[in-house]
Amino acid sequence: MRLLIDEMYPPAIAEQLRKAGHDAISVQEDPEARALDDSAVCGLALSAGRAVVTENAADFLRVLRHRAAMGDPAPTLVIASNRSFPRHSASFAGQAVRALCAFCEAHQGADAASGAVYWLQPPG
Repeated sequence: MRLLIDEMYPPAIAEQLRKAGHDAISVQEDPEARALDDSAVCGLALSAGRAVVTENAADFLRVLRHRAAMGDPAPTLVIASNRSFPRHSASFAGQAVRALCAFCEAHQGADAASGAVYWLQPPG
């Protein structure tokens, strides 16, 4: 699955995913994308055929519900909770990359525009 990493995460995560052979970009890598609100990030993900990776469950789930109510397509969400992936810990980036690699491998060929919601699990 192709990924769009939300701006709350360092772009190094997308870089490491690419080094591991996965198709990932970071909102932070595009100055214009950094200024987008969550709804526009969803639109960007849809147009690029990417799932959104975020910690911002409340806002992105609200956007998905709104899109569903309007009959509009929605991107797949991959939500990494701060409880499972403490963003400010030294091991965060490595854990996130390992978990996202496993997620991508388990969801090869999945539709990034399905509106599905996945809760990312820490690496085993």
